[in-house]
Amino acid sequence: MTEKLLLEKIDNTAQITINNPSANTWDLESLSGLQEIIENLNKDNEIFALVITGQGDKFFSAGADLKVFHEGGKEAAKEMSNAFSKAFESLSNFRGVSIAAINGFAMGGGLECALACDIRVAEEKAVLALPEPKVGLLPCGGGTQVLPRLVGEGWAKRIILTGEQIKPEQALKIGLIEEKVEDGHSLEIAMKIASNVYNYLYNLKKKIKKNYNLFNLSKITLNSPETLNSLTLNMVNEMSLLLDKWEVDPNIKMVILSGSDEKAFCAGGDIRALYESMCSSKGPIFAEKFFESEYRLDYKMHRYSKPIISILDGIVMGGGAGLMFASSYKIATERTRFAMPEIGVGLFPDVGFTSIIKMLPKGLGLYMMLTSTQLTAFDTIFCGLTNASINSKDIERLLVDLTKEVWHDDPEENLSIIDSLVNNHSYTNKIKDLPVSKIMKELDNIQSLTNEQELSKVCANILLNPTDDDWYLRGKDSLEKGSPTSAHLIWLQCLNSSYLNLKEVFKFELNLAIQITRFGDFKEGIRALIIDKDNYPRWKYDSVKSVPPEWIKKHTDPAWERNPLEDI
Repeated sequence: MTEKLLLEKIDNTAQITINNPSANTWDLESLSGLQEIIENLNKDNEIFALVITGQGDKFFSAGADLKVFHEGGKEAAKEMSNAFSKAFESLSNFRGVSIAAINGFAMGGGLECALACDIRVAEEKAVLALPEPKVGLLPCGGGTQVLPRLVGEGWAKRIILTGEQIKPEQALKIGLIEEKVEDGHSLEIAMKIASNVYNYLYNLKKKIKKNYNLFNLSKITLNSPETLNSLTLNMVNEMSLLLDKWEVDPNIKMVILSGSDEKAFCAGGDIRALYESMCSSKGPIFAEKFFESEYRLDYKMHRYSKPIISILDGIVMGGGAGLMFASSYKIATERTRFAMPEIGVGLFPDVGFTSIIKMLPKGLGLYMMLTSTQLTAFDTIFCGLTNASINSKDIERLLVDLTKEVWHDDPEENLSIIDSLVNNHSYTNKIKDLPVSKIMKELDNIQSLTNEQELSKVCANILLNPTDDDWYLRGKDSLEKGSPTSAHLIWLQCLNSSYLNLKEVFKFELNLAIQITRFGDFKEGIRALIIDKDNYPRWKYDSVKSVPPEWIKKHTDPAWERNPLEDI
């Protein structure tokens, strides 16, 4: 770790001191060092808060080391710009609560470092400014985007375009800082704030991490790796609020959605909470609220006025698939594993998948749902479920490249820019040797297996398919062990796909979901696979043929007098 940053851990708080005398300026070494420190702190479950301050009593940080720009020329300037972007993006992505203890001059990149934090505490002697235009530069560490949200467009322009130096009293009035303190006390007060960050506050923030990228981009990171980024009700509600806020913000041109862990983009919903709700003596009240809120979020994303770009690295299932379907542009990686495995827990592929079935090659949706078949990146591209694929090692580079583009008010124009960017040979060359789509090779056979007028015949074709290919055998096993009721609901989805618009799809699926929580196989499936893990669900009916039509009708009967999604 660089000596230009000093790290000390005090109880549950990490204290970072910028230590580059005499003005605590930033260079490539300290910027990469900050990124490394934040990445390590994010892995430390004992750290809930971070405080960053400057060494000495005069400077928090005077910004970039201008000698690098003067001596290195254009390439050095470009490298520094990228380093600032990555470092302060990393700081804004810190999974706890970050606090800047501004103990002196915070100029240029110094102020942008403070802006990347959640809370800013400044001493009376502090001076805050973005003087870059005076030396022929532009703020490149997020200041142009974060500042308007804190102080409003007018003050942001004034600070950026004039280089005006702001004293703490004025900074407090306009919202640039949260607290003004006596000289020599910023670190003490910041550490006191940090000590009050309880686990509850940490857990609330960590599930959904919002961060403002450079140049008109906002980003949401699903950040619950211990549950494979599965959606909780709080996560759903917070995402919805963020999207509402950003939709009316003229500075935001698009939203990027990703997961925090290489294992999963999002593996589904909070299945344990749903199980507890279905076991409650009061009935599945929480389950009903969860499904309604999740579907509202998905519908909102489908109808969003600005592009939503999802980076689908790792597992994409259940609720994660819903976020994928609703995104404007979907980017897979070699680690992408997409599936709709709900038949295994007695549910059905929901989150709008009924509307997707008709867009897939004939029979493929039915086969995927009955067999829980996993799709790779090239499978999803072949099927039209995703738009492009990149190597997972290029994700950070892509995010940086996105910040360099000039974005417009026209969503379609912005989508064209993204498509051109990710299909550039510098990205595509790194994935050209990946295996071709298995779905593409097997599509004719899949369509032959599913080309029947009765569900029981389709199931028989799949189960009796004479093959020793593990890919097909895994599908057979999933169908054999899956819920017969779910198989019938899947068949019903296929029958309705071509006749329902998007609003009708979500109303249809919500009705099925609520009925299934009241008397379906869903609770038993979760018990067997997730709770008791005996992997032996006792379904209400033991075969597809034995399920009576009246039982399926109970699932389609109205669950209420008025569907809660009538108003979407």
